[in-house]
Amino acid sequence: MPRLPLLLLLALLLGAPLLGAPAPAQAADDWAEARKAFLKTQKSDDWKVRSAGFGELSYFDNAAAVNEVLGVLANERHPAVLLAGIRALGGFKTKASQEAQADVVRKGKDPMRLYTILALADQPGPEGQQALLEVLQGKDGQAAA
Repeated sequence: MPRLPLLLLLALLLGAPLLGAPAPAQAADDWAEARKAFLKTQKSDDWKVRSAGFGELSYFDNAAAVNEVLGVLANERHPAVLLAGIRALGGFKTKASQEAQADVVRKGKDPMRLYTILALADQPGPEGQQALLEVLQGKDGQAAA
């Protein structure tokens, strides 16, 4: 008899992560909500709020999140917020997000290009490293960094 509650508990523990996984529609809703919350933080006059706002996108490691961060960095002037955004870019590790950043390095304009180079320098993986090597070798058509 003591085995039944133990097996039931084990089944619940093993099944719990599956129950907590968002369905695709929920994930899309979560992205919309995270993006909305992120953009709201970026309207704040307080640089600390704007810096912390990058955390809203940290669970969405995709090209759309990269573009949102770059969009904010384009107009930001506070050094701490810029650094927080660069760190957020550096935290994106999926192939899609790294390809989006590599595209900015190859085709983008300064200062976005420079911010992205700083972010890619901390990333593991071939996409970021390849983009940086192209910059250093002058293969991107612009002066090497």
